[in-house]
Amino acid sequence: MEVIRLAGYTEEEKREIALRHLLPKQMEENGVTSRDLHISKTALTTIIQQYTQEAGLRQLEREIGRDLSKGCSSNCGRSQRNGPGFTKERP
Repeated sequence: MEVIRLAGYTEEEKREIALRHLLPKQMEENGVTSRDLHISKTALTTIIQQYTQEAGLRQLEREIGRDLSKGCSSNCGRSQRNGPGFTKERP
């Protein structure tokens, strides 16, 4: 029997999918606008490398949503760091 290994998304592919699709979706679900939040590519890379172990995107979407909801529920109105690279801007 031959074992065929299928690779998942690369780190760069995950980062682009997160920027284009997952982050806007989670921002909408958590009521966050682009004026309220800035996330760097470095921050997304950190989330991908350290918080997601699977080849797919489900855990990545959960982590982004968790970090957004955590940042929105605490200390709104002040500039702060929320999770790895999430910065809540002043209104």
